[in-house]
Amino acid sequence: MKHQITVIALKCHDAEAWTAFYRCHVRPLWQFTRRRLNQETEAEDAVSETFMAAIKSIERYDPAGGSLEGWLYGIARRKVADRLRAAYRLRLILTPHPPDQAGNDSRTEDVTTERVRQTLARMSAQQRDVLLWMHRDQLSVRQIAARLNRTEKAAENLLYRARLRFRELYEPKHQPQGLGTGR
Repeated sequence: MKHQITVIALKCHDAEAWTAFYRCHVRPLWQFTRRRLNQETEAEDAVSETFMAAIKSIERYDPAGGSLEGWLYGIARRKVADRLRAAYRLRLILTPHPPDQAGNDSRTEDVTTERVRQTLARMSAQQRDVLLWMHRDQLSVRQIAARLNRTEKAAENLLYRARLRFRELYEPKHQPQGLGTGR
C-alpha cells in the first residue's frame, strides 16, 4: 500500500485512515469493476457499494486470512457478481423466450414473466419506472436521480422502497393453513 494505513486505524473508523485507504484504492478498484461490468456507472456503483461494505465489515477483517487489499477485492468481486446476477435474472424475466430446440414452450418461465409483469403493474408508476431503469435498462443510481431530478440519496431511497414493495406484492405473506380456508 502506498500509505502506511493500519488496520487498527480503519477498525477504529478513523476518517483520515479511511480517506487515505479510499484514495489509494478507488482508481484500481474502479478499473477492476469496470472490466467486469462493461459500464462506467455500474462500476462506480459497485465501487461505492464495496467501500460501504468494507466500512461496515472492517471489524471482521483478519490479517491472518490475507492482505487488506485482497479482502477489499473479495468484497468487490461479490458486489460485481451480485450486480451481474440481478441484471441477468431481470433480463430473463422481462425478455420473451422462444421455445427451446426440443420444442418446449418454457411454461414455467412464461408464468414467472407474467407474474413479474402483473406485480410491476400493481406498483406506482414511479416505483415501477425506477426498477425497470435499474434492472432492465441498466441505469446507475446517478442516472436515475438525474431522470427524476432528485439527489442520488433520494433515488437510492426510492429504489429501496420500490424493491420492498415489489417483494411485498410478488411474495405475499401466506396465511397459515386452516385460517380462513373453511377447512
